[in-house]
Amino acid sequence: MHGRCFDRWIQSLMKDIPIRHEQIEWVAGHQDPAASKEAALNDRADRLAKKAHRRPDMTMPWPTWAMDEYTPHVEGLGWIESSLRQHVDYFMARLQLQHLKSSTIQRLGITDVNYMTGKAPAYMFRHAPSQYSVMPLWLSKSGQLPTKALLEERNMLSEEQSSDCYFACQQRETDEHIFLHCKGMSVLRQEATKRLQANIQKILDELDLTEHQTNRLTEAATCYFDDGWPWPLQQNRYWLANIPSHLKIEIRDMTIEQQSLVRRLWTTFTREGVQLAGRIWAKRQQAAFKDRQLALRNSADSADNGDIPI
Repeated sequence: MHGRCFDRWIQSLMKDIPIRHEQIEWVAGHQDPAASKEAALNDRADRLAKKAHRRPDMTMPWPTWAMDEYTPHVEGLGWIESSLRQHVDYFMARLQLQHLKSSTIQRLGITDVNYMTGKAPAYMFRHAPSQYSVMPLWLSKSGQLPTKALLEERNMLSEEQSSDCYFACQQRETDEHIFLHCKGMSVLRQEATKRLQANIQKILDELDLTEHQTNRLTEAATCYFDDGWPWPLQQNRYWLANIPSHLKIEIRDMTIEQQSLVRRLWTTFTREGVQLAGRIWAKRQQAAFKDRQLALRNSADSADNGDIPI
C-alpha cells in the first residue's frame, strides 16, 4: 500500500475541515470494545480493514495528486514513493542475472554462501590426463558450455536442428539437463555414485566423527548426484566443484591427522563430481559427432539422388 500519498491526502482534507473542538487521539489496539467509545471505534475500524482484505475487488484509485511531482512507476509493482535506491539495486541485480546466463562478465567471480568452493585438487588442473575433466567445469562456470540451449540463444543452430537432447529425452539440452537428468547418462551417474560411496566410507572409517555427522555424510554420498538433498534449494552443482556448505565439519580442535582426513573427504566429493562431469560431457560430444556425421551422410545421399543441386 502506498501509505505516503494517503497520509498527505488525509492531512490536506483535515486542513480543509472547519475548526472544531474534536481532536485525534491515539488509542491502544486490542482493547475490549466495551471499555470506551474510542476502543469501540478502533475495533470497528479493524473489522472494516479485515473485511477489505477478504475482498480484493474492493479497490480505490491511488491519490496520485498527493504524490511528489516526479514519482517512479513500475509495471506490475506500482508507484515507488520511498526506498528508491533499494528498488533500483533490486532491478539492476535482476538485469545482471539475466545477462550472466549468456555472458562471461564477472560470472567466474560469483560466489554463493550455500556452497563450499576451492576444494578441487590441484593436480586436476595441472596434469594432462585430468585436464579434460576440468573443461566442462570452466566452460559451464563461465557460461560457455556449448549446449544446444546456449547455441539456440546465440542463433547458432541450423533450421533443421532443435534444442532437444541428443539422447531422445524430449527435453531442452541445458547444463542442468545433461549433468543431472539426461537418461543417456544415468549409467554413468550410477557408477559414479557407487565409487563415491565406497571412497567416502573408507575415509569415514578412519575419521572420529559423531554418529549424526557420519550418517549425514553417508546419506550425502548416496544421493550426491541427484537434484535434491543435500543440495541447497535442491539445486545440484556438483559439476562446478561445489560442495553443500551445511555439510561442513569444524576442524579447529582436531588433530593434524584428522584434519587431513577431512580435507581428503572434500577432495573426494569434488574429484568424483568433476570426473563424472568430464565423462558425461565426453559421451555427449560423441553423440554430437555421430549426429553431425549422420547429417552429412544424409546430405550426400540426397545430393547423389538429385534431390538438391550440387
